[in-house]
Amino acid sequence: MIRLWVDNRVDFSDPRNLFTVGITLIFGAGDFTVNFGGFAMGGIGTATLAAIILYQALSIGRGKSVHPAEAGAAAE
Repeated sequence: MIRLWVDNRVDFSDPRNLFTVGITLIFGAGDFTVNFGGFAMGGIGTATLAAIILYQALSIGRGKSVHPAEAGAAAE
């Protein structure tokens, strides 16, 4: 998982990314489980769902973000 972040040059100076990664690691390592009636989701499933929801929630009102490499290409 960490290799994906490094290969995609995730900007960890952005608090939105740092907070999302921290929560994801805590949920995944802690094997956090959520039960919906007879359905249980734990570990990596809960961590992935939390990351997706949290990142989107933190992105509300920020406008469109541009990857630094794309910003450089657009300026040329």
